[in-house]
Amino acid sequence: MTIAATISKVAAAKVAWDAIIIGAGPAGSVAAIVLSQRGRRVLLIDRASFPRDKVCGCCLGPAAVGLLRELGLGELLDASDAAPMTQFDLRAAQRRLSVPIHGGRVLSRRSFDAALVRRAIACGAAFLPRCIASIGSADDRYRRVQLRSEGQCDDAEARLIIAAGGLGFAIDGAHSAGHRRERLWRRSRVGGATIVAATGVDLAQGEVRMIVARRGYVGLARLEDDRLAVGGAFDASLVRACSGLGGAAIHIFEKSGIHVPDELEGAHWLGAPQLTRRPYRIADERVLAVGDAAGFVEPFTGEGMTWAIQSARQAAALGEMVLRGTEVAWDRAIEEQWQRVHRSPVRSRQIRCRAIAEALRHPMLVGCCMIAGHMIPHLFEMVVDHIHAPNCGIRALRSTGLEVERGGA
Repeated sequence: MTIAATISKVAAAKVAWDAIIIGAGPAGSVAAIVLSQRGRRVLLIDRASFPRDKVCGCCLGPAAVGLLRELGLGELLDASDAAPMTQFDLRAAQRRLSVPIHGGRVLSRRSFDAALVRRAIACGAAFLPRCIASIGSADDRYRRVQLRSEGQCDDAEARLIIAAGGLGFAIDGAHSAGHRRERLWRRSRVGGATIVAATGVDLAQGEVRMIVARRGYVGLARLEDDRLAVGGAFDASLVRACSGLGGAAIHIFEKSGIHVPDELEGAHWLGAPQLTRRPYRIADERVLAVGDAAGFVEPFTGEGMTWAIQSARQAAALGEMVLRGTEVAWDRAIEEQWQRVHRSPVRSRQIRCRAIAEALRHPMLVGCCMIAGHMIPHLFEMVVDHIHAPNCGIRALRSTGLEVERGGA
């Protein structure tokens, strides 16, 4: 059932909001939940209607699940059909290595995102779907956001804007027109994802499979409705040579000696050019960027969702400090503080995943690691557990002094 708007665009423009959150994915919705639980007037905006399919991010690693439980949101997973993540299955160089994973979940973004939006509404946030939002000018008290839908525009305003609009979202309005906003890794790969009804694939719910070749890799996970989520990262040259993302994925399967699912032929793929990117700035006057809008690295079995939830939690904590303050004027030191706070736990995780992404470009190295994994299986399990360590981000957050108390609704 479609989640209805709780406020009209015209009505939203008449309210002086504490926070406007642009983007109702996991990062935006978590920030809306935390701030609404603190009694703040929050407007959550998204260009889509919910529920909606989203082909990426169906894996929630142990760290993401731990963060959700810290925030009192673990029950959303328990009440859903999310399958426990049980095994990471690596295929490369005609070899196979399986490692148990404990504490993660596999759940479609359609179900997960809708559950978070519903919780945000239950906590008191106003929800405005099917509306395109762009950040406008600022004055001494507020930052404006232009709301566009059905060919009509209205301006809303808030003391704080949390930008969770995804890759490439501009946080600085017209302030840096003509200037580069992002630093793109020159070796960055092209991302692609699709969802297919591949019932013939031997992949159990809860199992995450990664197929690695020299020019890219493909990840597979089975969703709660038995469809297969397929995502990958490919060299741009491979995508061109194979006439698209689907052809690149099929090439990876074939090079690895793995049967290509029949449903993958002709599947509709969504792409993301140059996955690894980092904005030059993740804060502007009265604006904090979170989730993919604050930078992205090729993820590793659910790390992207961990970054989204973690950065949203941090932004909500810093935002609450700002909104609780008596100063009306914006302090530029807040922007510097957000750069530091975000860099601590989130960037450290992204650096690790970037190192893994680089290693995956070398099949001989991957093959040697798999041989070592067969010889010393506990060593490989320790590596996977370290990547997904559920408490390292929480400890880092506490060290900043921006801890958020566990909430409920």
